[in-house]
Amino acid sequence: SLLCDGSGKYLTSFTSADWNLGAAGSGDFAIDFNVYFNSINNCGLVSAFSGGVTGWAICYHSGFGAFRIFNQANAYTLAWTPSINTLYHIALTRSGSTIKIFVDGVSIGTVTDDSWDNGGQDLRIGSTTSFGVLDGYIDEVRITKGIARWTSDFTPPTQPSPIGDGTTVQGVYEITHEYLDADLFDVQTAQAEDIMYMAHEDHPPQKL
Repeated sequence: SLLCDGSGKYLTSFTSADWNLGAAGSGDFAIDFNVYFNSINNCGLVSAFSGGVTGWAICYHSGFGAFRIFNQANAYTLAWTPSINTLYHIALTRSGSTIKIFVDGVSIGTVTDDSWDNGGQDLRIGSTTSFGVLDGYIDEVRITKGIARWTSDFTPPTQPSPIGDGTTVQGVYEITHEYLDADLFDVQTAQAEDIMYMAHEDHPPQKL
């Protein structure tokens, strides 16, 4: 998980077509993540936004006690009051032209669909331009284009984010091993067809 400090510590990624979610009604998508507040402040959660009229953002506004959703020059408010020291799963989905927001799998309302073009803006996690930085943790951030993963109330995921059609977790394994914590930095991996090999100079090789 990413620990944000409420002032200057957050994650950013260069602009990409992947953050362009399209014009109103132009395709389904989902944005979901886990968030844990150490304190409640005005903060961006996930965004690709200029702070003016370009891009999109999912934010929390402590004064309003609500989500603030920005897309282009528009701003929408959905009431929600989180508690500190509590983990929440948040999801925003577009199906057709319907935008819904879910907290822990329960819809808290809809907002008007508009353009979700990022306008060339960088992706920020735990912050957005001119709105503040999260004081807390954010984890399992996922942006899915082409799938509105949820359109009605659901049970929040408890395992690492599914990929593909969202119904299975692919490529996540638990293994029994002899490595010490200090060894993990020196483990080498290689793959031949459908077999993954793990090797360390002080331990016998393992294969998955």
